[in-house]
Amino acid sequence: MDADTPTAGSGDAEGSGPEPVVLYTEADTVAFITLNRPERMNTLTEGVIAGVADGIDQSES
Repeated sequence: MDADTPTAGSGDAEGSGPEPVVLYTEADTVAFITLNRPERMNTLTEGVIAGVADGIDQSES
């Protein structure tokens, strides 16, 4: 995977629209999982939690 290319985790239950609600990026040996819902103050929803879990799974593979 390209180090600067974000990949999306799961969308949120309310519909993620054009932007993914969870971003996953890698740089060298570090994985970054970023919550991307500033308009909702990054509130945790089932979809966001699932996206974080997907990012963790992706980092372990």
